[in-house]
Amino acid sequence: MKQSIPILRLKKYEKILLTEIYNRNLKGEIFTYSDVWMKLQQDLPNHFRPEQMDSRLISSNGERIRILGVVAIQRKRSIIKTIDIVVATIWKIIQRDSRLGENIIVLEIEEMTGIPRQEISLCLHLISDYGQYVNSSSAEENTKIFKTIQFNDVNIIYRYKEFPGAASIIQLENIKNQSSEGEYFNDEEVLYLSWKVDEVMDDLRHKLEVGVNDLKLGHEIIWTDIRDDLAELKPLLYRLTKRQWYQTFV
Repeated sequence: MKQSIPILRLKKYEKILLTEIYNRNLKGEIFTYSDVWMKLQQDLPNHFRPEQMDSRLISSNGERIRILGVVAIQRKRSIIKTIDIVVATIWKIIQRDSRLGENIIVLEIEEMTGIPRQEISLCLHLISDYGQYVNSSSAEENTKIFKTIQFNDVNIIYRYKEFPGAASIIQLENIKNQSSEGEYFNDEEVLYLSWKVDEVMDDLRHKLEVGVNDLKLGHEIIWTDIRDDLAELKPLLYRLTKRQWYQTFV
């Protein structure tokens, strides 16, 4: 099932801040937001605080970028695929070793995937926003870059086994965090409807590409803008009750 993940638009200073935090997180640096502020104070508005930003982009303390923050600064969704590869590879290792509490050496994941260990470690930190994926670990000296990871809880093992994909966990979190009163779609229904909306988007893209113009002549249609706008609106649409959702589409 295809998932549509938004590429959120950033203000200039937001991009500067997120890029700085991303680079520090990727290197596994141990730092506080004060360290970042001291370096970037000339580039940030006087009264700016990280908690004022979209919570999908950055942690409230301003020390951790989130998955959609990486997508926003890179203007592409490759981190989603990288996370999926890392999780799938760890699950293969778990299946092979079949022992609870066994250490997994991050260097082995790097050798199996070709993904640098710094990026593997970043991926594991990123998905920690959506549940516990590491029970205990060891890190390279004076960094947060994992050397080994360990699972002593069978629930964490099941989390790897049942991992639906990074795109799915992002969409489900957005929907749950934006709920209001009434009867809402369950997780399965939400993912199905998301897929159906993607089909509509694909159909529109095809019509634009082959020149079937159902829109008024003279209107400039930029597909990527339409796609990104729809992707940003979808989680907001799912805040509605089932009745409200269907009424909106009717």
